[in-house]
Amino acid sequence: MTVFEFFQKALELEEGERLLIPCMNTSTQESMRVRLYQFRKQAKDDSILVSKTTLEGKPYISLMKVSLHKAFIVKVSGEIVPVEDVRSDEVVETSLKRIVSTARADKYPIEDLLVDLQETFSKSEVEREWTKQEEEMKNA
Repeated sequence: MTVFEFFQKALELEEGERLLIPCMNTSTQESMRVRLYQFRKQAKDDSILVSKTTLEGKPYISLMKVSLHKAFIVKVSGEIVPVEDVRSDEVVETSLKRIVSTARADKYPIEDLLVDLQETFSKSEVEREWTKQEEEMKNA
């Protein structure tokens, strides 16, 4: 298959599906990646994410069909990962702690904070952190 045919196949993918294209070496991998970016630009279709990846020591190009309403992280390795797959409890806990701490320092009402964070954190997570910080301030 040609690079363009691979791109056409990627356009037919369902959201979340990934097409892996084997490459002879890292040089052809890079050339193919650049060419795929050019096809994506010409098609004016940003729903295809193009990245380099390595599986079992072999270079591949990864084409993934994505929703334009979701965020993705492109790792240093070139791997594309949906943000929701990266949500580690430690990162989330630290982020929530900082957000609540800043809101409390700014005297931001918890009711408004709950509304602002409803798509990211559950109501119980926010209330639990708010109460925890409130108790820490009382004990300090």
